[in-house]
Amino acid sequence: MTSPAKADPIELSVWVAKTILDWIKTQDGVKDKQQANFTVGVTKGGRIIISKVGGITKASAIMKDLKTNITTFPWYHKSLEIYTAQTFSELGNSNHGEMCVLAASDAMVDPLIYMLCAGDNCAACHDTLLSAKVMSGNAKADGTQAGWSHPRAKIALGNQLSSSWEKQIEELHRYNTSSDEEKKSFTSTHLQMLYGAPAGSFERLV
Repeated sequence: MTSPAKADPIELSVWVAKTILDWIKTQDGVKDKQQANFTVGVTKGGRIIISKVGGITKASAIMKDLKTNITTFPWYHKSLEIYTAQTFSELGNSNHGEMCVLAASDAMVDPLIYMLCAGDNCAACHDTLLSAKVMSGNAKADGTQAGWSHPRAKIALGNQLSSSWEKQIEELHRYNTSSDEEKKSFTSTHLQMLYGAPAGSFERLV
């Protein structure tokens, strides 16, 4: 992208998301093995949402540094809204960064339209983003996950809960593609059905 002044708001927001993620990757406090945790999303309203596995707050050192340096970015303007997304479930299952961002956009009632992660999306995140009609800048990752929580349902999965990751993903896909009415009576063999509903949370950074 050569001229942000000529870009439409969504194109600009996608560019902002990429440059923020690139900036995060260069920070001394971000170890190589942790880079894949970070995720930046763009909402239909042009808001930017930043998170990582387990969520992140505006009080974190890296977000404080981002706020301090925000005016140095070529795309900065005072009307831009940037948020951090926190955890959406406290039931002991992993809150992936992508899902923290999706849950935060739901809480804002501002649909998520684009997401870019420092690493590829796990199969559970990939399927859930597709069902939510969110365009991802990443491919689907191979391999399994120890734990994963759904940002829109009382569902958890992972190797810690079942020996068959593939069957869990199949059942997750069945849930994600079910109608709202079908979801009310959804049953599962390989997924963990939780007692507490997820709830997205966010803070405004700038």
